[in-house]
Amino acid sequence: MWDTSSSQLLRPDLSSARQASTTDMTLQILNRARKSYNMIFEHAHVTVAVDRQSDFERAFAGVKKHLVAANGGKTAELVRSVDTDGLYLMRVGWDSVEQHAEFGSSPDAQIVVDALAEFFVVTPQVAHFESPGIAIRVRNFVQVTAAGIASQVRARQASKTPA
Repeated sequence: MWDTSSSQLLRPDLSSARQASTTDMTLQILNRARKSYNMIFEHAHVTVAVDRQSDFERAFAGVKKHLVAANGGKTAELVRSVDTDGLYLMRVGWDSVEQHAEFGSSPDAQIVVDALAEFFVVTPQVAHFESPGIAIRVRNFVQVTAAGIASQVRARQASKTPA
């Protein structure tokens, strides 16, 4: 019932949609979205020497690709504190905490550590957060999409019903 090609993860195969009720289709789409779009954010509070901030930002820009390209890596950004000079929030999106942990022993992780560790004044404090905002936005989008698909299926079924 599902087209599972990478660009079409949430698109049901409408040719077999007649066999499923609208409610079943909606639930299947929502369940697929929940599994596909949970994201965990690693927040690392990083303190660097004030006179090395520009160098640190350049170094992060150079290794960001290793974070995003990692298995489970989704996003990476560096946010400068407006309250404290030399303080940054390094925020990396992962599919799971486990994938972040696996990344820690990879060659790409060593590249990131080698490039950034020299700037740390103190050991970064790291915590992981779940982003319910993404799940809610995806759920709302999928509900609207599912309603549209269900409407198309009903219209197709109605057009094939003899008068």
